[in-house]
Amino acid sequence: MQKQRKQIDYYEIIGILDNEIYMLDYIFDHNDSFKGATGTIFSPIYEEDIEQRNNFDDFVDNYDYLWFEAVQMEITEDSKKNYLRKLYEDMLINGDGEFIGHDTSYIRYIPEKFRKEFFPEAVTFECIGGGRIFDKNIKFDKCLNAVLLDKIRKIEA
Repeated sequence: MQKQRKQIDYYEIIGILDNEIYMLDYIFDHNDSFKGATGTIFSPIYEEDIEQRNNFDDFVDNYDYLWFEAVQMEITEDSKKNYLRKLYEDMLINGDGEFIGHDTSYIRYIPEKFRKEFFPEAVTFECIGGGRIFDKNIKFDKCLNAVLLDKIRKIEA
């Protein structure tokens, strides 16, 4: 018998646990009893977080290896500070998100209404985890979709 996969996409927020947002991405079921739910975990990001993450000195501390690699590959003869300053400015100007390295691919699924209601001071959100994040006993501080939570618990049982 050929394996078949059924998948239902949701991309819906299920609940909040420890100030983190849990979103159900999809539920899958193979005909060989491999089944489950996958999701994404988000953390709110506030103005002070953005300022810190966009701080040049912190950038140098976190990305100085890029200068070492560029020197080894003979891409630059700039000093570390000059090379990283150019890179920093380029990443600030051309980046997608609110801070350097901010992945915005999934935050589009978080409605503005949700942010205003539950995280009014948050500027944006950051994906901090994902995959098989649910189990049949998961409980939220604030459940926002009991119907989908029940589906998650059943498929993860």
